[in-house]
Amino acid sequence: MKALILGGGGMLGRKLAESLVADPIAPLERLTLVDAFVAPTPPAGATMPVDCVTADITDPAAVRALIEPRPDLVVHLAAVVSGEAEIDLEKGYAINLDGTRNVLDAMPSMVLGSLAATIALFAPAMVALGALSPLLVTGVVRGGGDVGRASGAMAAAGTLGSLVGTFAATHWLVPMTGCRATLAIAGACLVAAGAVVAVPRARRFAAAAALVVAGTAAATHGPLRAPAADERLVAEVESRVQYLQVLRTEMSPARTRLAINEGLDSFHSLAIDGSCFTGGAYYDWHALAPLLAGDGRRPEGLRALSIGDAAGTLRRVYAAVHPGAQVDAVDVDVDAMRLGDEHFGGAKADGRRFVVDGRVFLARSSDRW
Repeated sequence: MKALILGGGGMLGRKLAESLVADPIAPLERLTLVDAFVAPTPPAGATMPVDCVTADITDPAAVRALIEPRPDLVVHLAAVVSGEAEIDLEKGYAINLDGTRNVLDAMPSMVLGSLAATIALFAPAMVALGALSPLLVTGVVRGGGDVGRASGAMAAAGTLGSLVGTFAATHWLVPMTGCRATLAIAGACLVAAGAVVAVPRARRFAAAAALVVAGTAAATHGPLRAPAADERLVAEVESRVQYLQVLRTEMSPARTRLAINEGLDSFHSLAIDGSCFTGGAYYDWHALAPLLAGDGRRPEGLRALSIGDAAGTLRRVYAAVHPGAQVDAVDVDVDAMRLGDEHFGGAKADGRRFVVDGRVFLARSSDRW
């Protein structure tokens, strides 16, 4: 496999390169790392050829030259982060938008393949949905109804159904029953609606199918997202705010992490057995902030505020680095805090805890930290 990493000199690019060298997803023949100004450093332990080059992704010709060897894996991580892009909008658009367009234009097979896959996946459903209203109006007219009244009634019913579906799902079904049960209920409603308009002989079958679909919500299922091969699922919660998983890796040193929603981030909260730190993650570096803000000594009566505290990783680090510090914790999700109490042990800094949106808390609080 030949791999190309655009933005290979950044933090994510370096980590990915190290991971590919240490544990490749397929035998790695050649690795190419690209960055804009300084050639990236080859990852330690690389036994295959590693090309470290500089190139500007805003230059279409340069991007085509990188893609021309036809790498098997292309990872596009080259970007301007939000702060710099907001200061220089023209630069942000040039790199983040035009640069990404150049990468896609250099790989027409990928674009065409994505289009074909999208059409195959969504076209049947979209055609069926588009044909539904005309077919219903035709049925009413054939039964003696007025075409204008039938068209208006269908449009009104569709609008009402959209409003009910949108607000019922987001404000009632998902918070009360979870995503899995919501999908089963929605499927049962669709089958039941089909039963209403079905010919008499098919109505019993459609009604039975609706019951089966609805019954799947109560059936026993595995996790909504299966854990990785080296992890064990400890807890899973669909809270009123988000989807939470507590995952544990037993390899020494054992780690417990809180994954949120899709779990694409490396972690939200993290605990390593036998350590108050997180193995060099940003929580550890944050503990230096009170020392850097003053003369390098630990400030007396230190008070800190952790917004988005979740399972309490920051409070755990501060308890070790700054004994006696008060760390107030704010999080919008009470279930995230509960999972932290149940599965993320160790001493944590004392402080108040608030279940509220961090923006609301800051707007209403008069305290200082």
